[in-house]
Amino acid sequence: MEPRVPFAWVAPVHETEFNRCGSRPTGPANVTSSKPKLEFPGESMGETPWIPRAIDALQTMQSIQTKYLPPTDTKGARIKATCERGTRTIPYPYELSGDSVHREAALQLIERFVAEDWKERATPPSQNPWKRAFVTGSLPDGTMAHVFL
Repeated sequence: MEPRVPFAWVAPVHETEFNRCGSRPTGPANVTSSKPKLEFPGESMGETPWIPRAIDALQTMQSIQTKYLPPTDTKGARIKATCERGTRTIPYPYELSGDSVHREAALQLIERFVAEDWKERATPPSQNPWKRAFVTGSLPDGTMAHVFL
């Protein structure tokens, strides 16, 4: 099985090359070359390659870590959600258990970011990148990580 690559292999077909869809000609084929031409999606139509746009999108997303904070003399048990953009500490939600406790802290931090983006940047909540699905897993030190898909 061939590995998936972030670009399209364009092989010469008769005297015309076809783009990644195989339907739109991109120009005459170089029949003297034995190597296939590499083409980024949209490049033949004058668009910018998608890789810089994908990297920009990845740089805006962060993972969220949550950890349990035990009770002290003055405060009850808490869960702290942290990422590069900010933190939020919530009282331990005793009505939940297991991973749900940590997911709740991450969700409350996300809701704060969505509200800030709406207020400061006029980003509609339905288009906010923080409103994506995420998965939760544990780290060796006992904290939980929430990674966006």
